[in-house]
This record gives sequence, structure tokens and C-alpha cells, in this order.
Amino acid sequence: MNLLVALAVVAPLLPEAGAARVIDASPVADAGPVVDDGGFDGAWSFLFVDGGAPRVLLRGPVAGTDAAPAPGRYVDPVTGRSAAVGIAKGVIARVHDADRARAADVLADLGLVFARPLFRHAGLWLAQSPDEDEDGAALAARLAAAGVVGGLLREAFPDLWLRHRLASADAPSIPPDDPRYAGQWFYGDLELEAAWALSQGAHDVVIAVVDNGCDVDHPDLAAKLDPGHDVVDDDDDPTFGGGLGNEHGTACAGLVAALTDNGVDVAGTCPRCRASCTRLLGGGTAAAVPLNADVRAFAHAFEDDVDVVSNSWGFVDAIPVPQALADAIVDVQQNGRGGRGAVVAFASGNDNREVGDDELLAVPGVLGVGAVNNLGELTQYSNRGRAVDVVAPTGTTTTDIAGADGASDGDVTTSFGGTSSACPIVAGLAGLVLAAAPALTADEVNALLEDTARQSIFATPDDDGHDLAYGFGLVQPVAALRAVLPDEPGEPGDADDNDDDDDAAPGPGGCAAASGLPCGSAWALAGALAALSRRRWRRR
Repeated sequence: MNLLVALAVVAPLLPEAGAARVIDASPVADAGPVVDDGGFDGAWSFLFVDGGAPRVLLRGPVAGTDAAPAPGRYVDPVTGRSAAVGIAKGVIARVHDADRARAADVLADLGLVFARPLFRHAGLWLAQSPDEDEDGAALAARLAAAGVVGGLLREAFPDLWLRHRLASADAPSIPPDDPRYAGQWFYGDLELEAAWALSQGAHDVVIAVVDNGCDVDHPDLAAKLDPGHDVVDDDDDPTFGGGLGNEHGTACAGLVAALTDNGVDVAGTCPRCRASCTRLLGGGTAAAVPLNADVRAFAHAFEDDVDVVSNSWGFVDAIPVPQALADAIVDVQQNGRGGRGAVVAFASGNDNREVGDDELLAVPGVLGVGAVNNLGELTQYSNRGRAVDVVAPTGTTTTDIAGADGASDGDVTTSFGGTSSACPIVAGLAGLVLAAAPALTADEVNALLEDTARQSIFATPDDDGHDLAYGFGLVQPVAALRAVLPDEPGEPGDADDNDDDDDAAPGPGGCAAASGLPCGSAWALAGALAALSRRRWRRR
């Protein structure tokens, strides 16, 4: 079947945005110009929609299994973008809790079961068949033919192995007494010592680092890490694996919340915050990862009630983000942290290209982070686009896997970089803000960081102040904290010390806003939220 003809035939059948279902499954003699690497003679073409947009999944004549996923190609037929994928055994189904029992009965009649929950709050489950010869593409087609998708099952998306990579580049006294702190020049660029005089974070603020695992016994991290997860091996041990670049997650965790002012190694952006690690990539800096693992990583962030999620990873290919993953991210960003939403930061990536409005970085609510050098210039590799919200320095000096297993022979690396290092710095800043103003929603934190950022002299911003390379500018920790703190704060300390003062109390001059913030802070925040409402077009 010609794919363009197929699209024309089924265009009137496209469901509302958000639904995912297979519309047509047909054998094709030749994949044609959509696939540039051949190898799909005798393949099947699965035509479906995801997030309201048409997609095509090409698969060879033999279905895959868990042990050996079938090679395939995931195609956006409108733009021609495509990616090599593995087709796993299962579909990611979205179902309301109230409908799950009935849906399970219908699936049982079709020879399928809900194998495991992926993200209960978002209604995302992995459905599978015991038939080893039936992979996710075939299952999704069969569910569509049975007419259950769009009804009991709101969505049914083939579980795919997608190529991931990390966003690294090859390459509290004040000041704290950590011996390698002097090499952390990026903290000076951000005037973090002045920010730490306002907030050093709080022990109950937890920043999740989704990456390739951490050195959970590192002397500058061990005491700061909450229990983590491994969605690769499906256990609770997030220890790093093997491979070149296996120190990546440890480096990110150190930039977020390394033990600070302890006379050991380096300082973290949020000295009193805690961190947790989720191992998403098995080892090294690139790997194929099943989509269900991506979803489970965010399910853990939701269930653990973390405050911030730092993501220095992305897809190898410039493909539209699968709706199931977008749903999981949005649920965490909107409904995590007790309903206030967790801040979800993503590195923009290091491909020196413009990111599309339907890619991972552009998921609604994601805080997209680019990287600048010590001169404030965008690094030559940092991606650009409307989804880039702010930039931060690329932090080179941070924690490394202890001993000789990491990037260096010691406990510290001086060669970390890329947007991978900028993202955890911004995540740590979000932790400082939430410790100072825990009632803020994730959207409010995003707006605050954007509104208080300082635009680069190299930028050419639009009428909203946004530049495709620099976003709204370089994050400004002091300005962000002053916007949510009284004009004359007391001694810097742990926000835990004020747990008994949750009710709004008069601030300086006897004034208090309904939010509990001092009046000047409330006005500043109102301005940031107004700016956010003007910018929502970027996330449509």
C-alpha cells in the first residue's frame, strides 16, 4: 500500500488529539522513499495515529519477541523523519481505572492480559499476549481491528525500543570548603554564593536524576541519596553499569546535590537538597531502551513524590515523542508533588540543530535547558528551538565514579560537559526555589526562572523576549530567589526549620499575600505568571 494514498484514505478517521491507535496494517512490497536504508522487502506497514498525528511503523516479515525485538522503522510520513527501532512484545495501553476490569475481560477474550502497570496515575499499562510470534505492532493492529481502541482502551501504542543517548559532550559555609570548589567556575558565573545566602535548599526537597545510574557509594553523594530505581534490570539498585561514559549519572547527581562544605571533593548547586537516581540507560552514553521503561521512570518520580526531575538524555533520532511518554511526563509535571507538580527539566541536546515542536523537549511543561560557555556564548553543540526555555553554564568539574572506573582515576572529573551538565544545574536551582517557596506550582517555578533570566547580548529575541538559541536567557539564581523571599531574609537555613509556619503570616511592613508569599514576591510572581500565559503558544 502506498503510504500517502493510505493517509488520504484514512484522514477522515483520525481521532481526536491524544488518542493512539492503529488504523491500517497492510503488507508492502517495498518501503519506498520513506525508508533510506532499505532492508524492508516483504515488510508490513502499520498506519496509526499518536497524539492526533499520523505515524507509520514498518516491520520486517518476522515478528519480534522480548528476547529478539523485530527490526523496524518509525516514520512521520508528513515530514519524512524516521528512526530505526526494535518492536517489543507488547502494547502500551491507556485505560481509565473505572474501565480497567471491563477492559481486562475484553483483552482476555482476545488472548491478551494487562501484564504490568507502567504508570497507574496516568492509566498506562503494558498489555501482552502469550503468543511469542505476536509483537507490539501485530497486537496494536489486532486491538484496532477488534474496535476496542478509542473506547475501553483510550490508546494502544506498540512498545518500541528507541535509541537513547545522554546529553554529555566529549570534551554550606559560603564559600564552601570543598577542595575542588575553586574549579567550579560556573557557580561563580551564576553568583551562587549570593544565592546560597538566601537559600541553600532543604532536606525534604528531592531531585530525581534520570540517567545511566549513579555511584551510590561515592563519598560526596552517598549520604545525600534517597533510594532509587533501575528500570533496565527492573529493581531498586540504580548503580551504574559498564561502558564508556558510565560516570554520566554520577556527574549529574553531583551537580545537583553533592555534599557541600564537608571538606570533600566538590559542591552541589542545591547544598541541602537530596537526590535520587533512576537508571534508564544500561551502560555508556547510548543504548536502545524500551518505551515502557521511559514511562516507568516517570511513574517512579510520581510515586516517590519528588520535587524536581533532571533529564540529561534524549532520543538519538529527531522523532516525535510518543504520546504515552508525553502523557507520563505531563502527569508528573502537573500532578506530582502532592498536586503542585514536579519541575521536569530536560537538556536540549548536543546536535547543533533546531529541535522540532513535537519532540521530547517540547512536551508541555518541560523546562528546556541549553548550554553556554564561560563567556556566556551558546556552546557550538547546544540545540536550539522554541522549546529551549533557559540556558546555564556547562559545568565541567563534578563528581565522578570513585576510583578508576569513571572518567578519571579519582572521585572527581574535570571533563564533564554538554547540555547534560547545564540541566542538573538548573534542576538544582529549582530545588533552591522550592525550598524557599514550597507552595509554588511547577508552572510557577518555570515562569519564575524564565522571567528572572538575563537575556544574552548575543541573542536576537522576539517580542516575547525569547531567542531560539538562548531561550529567555541565562538563569539568575539570586533574582529568582529574591522574587519569592522577603526583602530582608533572615539567616540562610534549611526550610525544614520553618515547618510550623505554613499559614500565611505578615511579611515586612505587615503585608502578606494570600499565597503566603510576601507582597513584593506575590507581585513578582504575578508578573512571571502573566509572562507564562503569553508564552503558552510555544507548548501547543
